[in-house]
Amino acid sequence: MGFNVLQERKYTVKEVAKILRCSPSQVRFLLATGHLRGFKIKKKNSKGSWRIYESSVIEYLIESDNFVEIFNLKDFSHLEEKAILQKLKSKLFRLASQS
Repeated sequence: MGFNVLQERKYTVKEVAKILRCSPSQVRFLLATGHLRGFKIKKKNSKGSWRIYESSVIEYLIESDNFVEIFNLKDFSHLEEKAILQKLKSKLFRLASQS
């Protein structure tokens, strides 16, 4: 997607679990398997905590056909709407051509 990653909103594992309606361990699994993109913030004497890019959550929701869940995100108005719409259109086209 064509937007600045530095300005993009980042979610915690708990926040993404709430959006995806799954457990935090499932979110960590999605991160480990590359289905979600994020980074770890290392803290002294701890394993660190994940931050997940909002665009990654949106892409995952689109690819997993959870279009309605996209609107559970608090605010994605800073993302390029054209890029999101293009992904939705291509996904819908693929689904239509499969039937």
